[in-house]
Amino acid sequence: MGRHLLLALAIVSLAGTATAQTNPHARRLGPTPEVKGDETVGGGHVNLVGGPDAFGYSFADTAEATCSFQFVDISASGSPAVSGDDVSGTVALSEPFSFYGVTLNSIDMNSNGFLSTSTDSGGDLSNDCPLPATPSTGTGARIYAVHDDLVTNNGLSQYFASCPRPNDTNGNSEGCTVFQWDETMHFGGSTTFDVQAILYHSSSEIVIQWDDRNAEMGSGSTTGIQNEMATIGLTYACDSAGSLPNNAGVCFLLPNGPDLAITKVASNAAPGIGEPVTFTIGVTNNGVGDQTGVTVTDVIPSGLTYVSDTCGGSLAGSTWTWDIGTLTDGSNVSCDLVTTYDACCVVDNVATVAGDELDDPSNNSATASLNSGSNVIGDPSFEAGSPNPVWTEASTNFGTPLCDMAGCGNGGGTALPRTGDWWAWFGGIAAPEVGSVEQTVTIASGTAANLKFWLWNGAESGSGTDDFVVLIDGSQVFQVFEGDPTYTGGYAEVTIDVSAFADDANHTITFMSTSGGTGVTNFSLDDVSLLTCAAFVGMGPNPLEIPTASTLGLILLSLGLAFAAFFLLRRRTA
Repeated sequence: MGRHLLLALAIVSLAGTATAQTNPHARRLGPTPEVKGDETVGGGHVNLVGGPDAFGYSFADTAEATCSFQFVDISASGSPAVSGDDVSGTVALSEPFSFYGVTLNSIDMNSNGFLSTSTDSGGDLSNDCPLPATPSTGTGARIYAVHDDLVTNNGLSQYFASCPRPNDTNGNSEGCTVFQWDETMHFGGSTTFDVQAILYHSSSEIVIQWDDRNAEMGSGSTTGIQNEMATIGLTYACDSAGSLPNNAGVCFLLPNGPDLAITKVASNAAPGIGEPVTFTIGVTNNGVGDQTGVTVTDVIPSGLTYVSDTCGGSLAGSTWTWDIGTLTDGSNVSCDLVTTYDACCVVDNVATVAGDELDDPSNNSATASLNSGSNVIGDPSFEAGSPNPVWTEASTNFGTPLCDMAGCGNGGGTALPRTGDWWAWFGGIAAPEVGSVEQTVTIASGTAANLKFWLWNGAESGSGTDDFVVLIDGSQVFQVFEGDPTYTGGYAEVTIDVSAFADDANHTITFMSTSGGTGVTNFSLDDVSLLTCAAFVGMGPNPLEIPTASTLGLILLSLGLAFAAFFLLRRRTA
C-alpha cells in the first residue's frame, strides 16, 4: 500500500504546484490510483451458460457436458513468461490465434491473472465487474482467467501441436497454447493455487481451468473475455463467493455451423479522380450446413458514387444491399459493384455478409482500399515520438501534446491513440493550456488536395469555450468546440478540401487547441494525411470505333460529289 499512497500524494502535490512546464510524464487527468490488496466490491455475477455476445462467443462451464475439465499441468515443462507482482511478459505464439476477429501472433501474460493484446497492462490489479468494462489500467482485448491483485511465482506458457486436452467444438486435438499461473496467490494471502488458460488455434476456443486451492473462490475476481474497445464481452463470474468451485473451468466457444466468408477486390487500387472502379464481391458458405437469409451490405463511402451492379442489388441512400437468399454448404456467388472514384482521399470500402444462422463473424467483412493520392505529411501517426523530427511541438504546461500511454496515461480512458502507440493529446489539465503541433509541406499544383485527420473529444470542461482548430499559414480552416457530439463518442474522421493551396508552394499546417482552465478538456488527434491527386484522363475514341458510312452512304456520297463536279465544270465552260 505504501508505494501507491506515496504515488497518489506525489500526484496531488504536482497538481497543486503546476508550473508552466509540467513534466509530460506526470500527466494527466486519470483514475484514482489503485491500492494493493483492495477488493473490488460489486454486485456479483455468475452464470453456468451464457451468450452469445455481439461477436458470437458463448460459454458453458464444466458442470455441463459440453465443457470438460482436464487440467494440462505445465509446471515442469512450460517456458517462463512472467514472475512477480504487477508485471507482464509478451509470449510469441507458435500459431496465430483469432480473438474477436483479430489475428494474434503474440499475447501478453499478466501476473494478475489475465492475458492481454496490449503490453501496457502490467499494473492492472483491480478487476472489473461485470464485462465489458474499460480497464482501470492499460488497454487491449482481455482473457480474464482469474483477474485479481495476484502475486504469481511462475507464469508459464507451452505450445502443443496436438493438444493433450481435445477441444470441445468437435473433439479434435488441434494445436493449442497453455498459459499457467503456477503457484499464484492473492496479494496479502498465504495460500497458493493454479489457474490456466488454453487457446485453441484452429477453432478459436478458449478454456479456463483452476485447481482446488483458490481460497477466495471468485469472491473478488473476474473470469471472462472482452474485445479491445471494451464494447463486447462475456462475464462468467465476478465478485461472487463460491463462483469458482474446486477443480472446475469454463469454455468460451464460437458457433459450429454455417460459416460465411466474404472477399472484395477492386479493379484499380489507385484510380484517378472520375475513374470507374469495379469491386468484385465474393461470398462463400464454408459449412457446416446451409445458410439462409444471406445478405451483403455495402455502405458506399464518401469518395465513391454508385453506378451499377451485376446482381440486382438495391441502393437506399448510401447503403447498397445484395439479397442472396439461401447459400448451400460449400457454394459461392459473386457480384460486380461498379462505382466512380470522385474525391482525392483514401477510401476504405467495406462489405459485410450476414445470414439467419449464428455464424463466426471473423470472416464476415472484407475491405478494399483505394488510394490514388500521395500523402505529403511526414510521420502522420506521430509514431516517431517526442521530440519529433518533423512536427514542431508546443504546450503551455507539458512542453508537447505528443503522448504515449507509458508517459501520459490515458486520462481514465478519455484520451487514447487511434492507431499505434503515439498520438497528440491536447488539454488534459484544469489550467489554462494552449497546445499545438505543426508541419510545413509542399502542395503540388494542378492537383486536388484533401487534408484528413481523426479527432476525439474525450472529456469536456463544461465551459463550452475550449476549442480545437486547424490553421493553414495562420488562416483558420476548421474549428470545433468541446461537447460537439460528432466527436465525443470516439474518434471521427474530418476531411477538409485544401485544393486552393495547391500551388507548388510551402504551407504550414497547424493543429491547435486552447483550454480556459475551468475544467479538463481532452482533444485527441491521430492519423493525419494530406493527399494530392491527379484527375482521371479518359482515353480518346478507338480508331476502330470511329463511326463509318455504310455502303449505301458511300454510293450516295460519291453521286453527290460527281454531281457537284459536273455543275462546277458547266459553270466554267459557259
